[in-house]
Amino acid sequence: MVRSASVVGVITLLSRITGLLREAIQASYLGTTVAADAFRIAFLLPNLMRRLVGEGAITSAFVPVYTQHLIHGGADEGRTFAEKFLVFWLLVVSAMTLGGIALAGWIVLWGFGWGEFNDPGTIQLTTDLTRILFWYLLLIGAVAAIQGILNARGFFGMPAFAPVAFNLAFAAVVWILVPRLGPGQQALAVSIAVLVAGVVQLLVLLPQILSLGIRFRLTNPFNHAGVREVMRLLVPGTVGAGIYQLNVAASTSLASRLGAGAASSLNYSNRLMEFVLGIFVFALSTVSLTALARHVAANDRASFERTVSEVLRLTVFITVPSTVGLYLLRRPVLSILFEGGEFNERSLDLTQAAFRWHVLGMAFVGSNRLLVACFHAQKDLRTPLLQGAVNMILHLSLAYGLSVRMGHAGIALASTIAALLQTASLVVALFRRMRGLRLPGVVSTMWKTLVAAGGMGLACAWILGFVWTPAVTSKLSLAGSISTVVAAGVVVFFVLAWVLRMGELGMLTRGLARQRPGAGSKS
Repeated sequence: MVRSASVVGVITLLSRITGLLREAIQASYLGTTVAADAFRIAFLLPNLMRRLVGEGAITSAFVPVYTQHLIHGGADEGRTFAEKFLVFWLLVVSAMTLGGIALAGWIVLWGFGWGEFNDPGTIQLTTDLTRILFWYLLLIGAVAAIQGILNARGFFGMPAFAPVAFNLAFAAVVWILVPRLGPGQQALAVSIAVLVAGVVQLLVLLPQILSLGIRFRLTNPFNHAGVREVMRLLVPGTVGAGIYQLNVAASTSLASRLGAGAASSLNYSNRLMEFVLGIFVFALSTVSLTALARHVAANDRASFERTVSEVLRLTVFITVPSTVGLYLLRRPVLSILFEGGEFNERSLDLTQAAFRWHVLGMAFVGSNRLLVACFHAQKDLRTPLLQGAVNMILHLSLAYGLSVRMGHAGIALASTIAALLQTASLVVALFRRMRGLRLPGVVSTMWKTLVAAGGMGLACAWILGFVWTPAVTSKLSLAGSISTVVAAGVVVFFVLAWVLRMGELGMLTRGLARQRPGAGSKS
């Protein structure tokens, strides 16, 4: 599992790097202007649904059911189920796409048309962009279904590479379109680029799904027991797994009333945090869901407990030092990634003010992905749904109250507090559901990681004082300063982890070194 996650992580690293390139291009052309906020809000709705259908419905409802059919029914039964599910799923996302286009004006006006965003020209621009970008949902819905099928079959490489193709195609189309459409049309060019890149992402995955003998056949999907079971799990799974994304959408809505740049700066901040999480933590949760579902189908509780323990320990081991490092380096990192063009000093101030609070919740966001997967693997979607609903109400209350006192930075802090409380509530619920659950080594890993990350943070802060000051603005100088601090931090952290005899070091090296035929790192 670790080896498969590492393969996905390496490709995801490339995806996140190209994703930051995409964000840098958007920042250069849009900055934190009103047009930037209009695009962010327009893309928020279809992108939110993308997260819900891709990371919600497909992950929580389809993968466990499909895995069970593969184990008990074989490859032929799996192929039949996959083909019928594809028909069902395309019907669902087509209806969502057409509904979003029809209701775009109403959604934008009543969801975001308040405060300083309530300008007729801005509302109309946002509505027009929303109608264009909702077609992306149809494309990404098909991509999500194919990725879910491939992951359940043990193919992780190409599904992880598809976002790389999206990001590169996006950058190329923006580079071609912006000068041709002329001044004032940057937001339109960026929106068109999203659609073209979505087509490219789908085309990248088609050869591998076809190689499995799976075709799109217009048959009745509702006469298959697996599809009906997915339908039963669909709504609670989507809402339960998508609470984090719903919180992001609510945060953006609140930020839209705080003035130009608030919504887009929160987005840039959140993107940087997800960059780090996506390199290994989200990859690990993707692979672990398939492993957990197989353990449940085989009624192997011991393997289930061992997998949950190992993934939680690795998540803490990776995210805690990453949080410390990014908190210290937040301004130079944001500067080297985004500053330039329309992304000016004010944009940098807005974004780093949000990121200092966002980054503190990274470990909790990563842990929540795994904890939710534990319930989904057991086909218990009700518990994450109820936990998420309560958490969302709490998040909205905190975000509103803190934004009054702290502006958009208060919204970022509310997200972190909500993620922390959700982690605690999911842990309690998991122990209640699985009485006698044993997660050996988790507490030991937590305190040892805090000690090692604390020592690393002191070393990094001391070195940072020699190699960087806020007056340094050269990209080359920033890169040198960041590289020096990161290299020193990695060395200090791993030395302290070795001194503390942390088993996660051995877990990683053994997992990466193990050569097993048929490992789940197929590409």
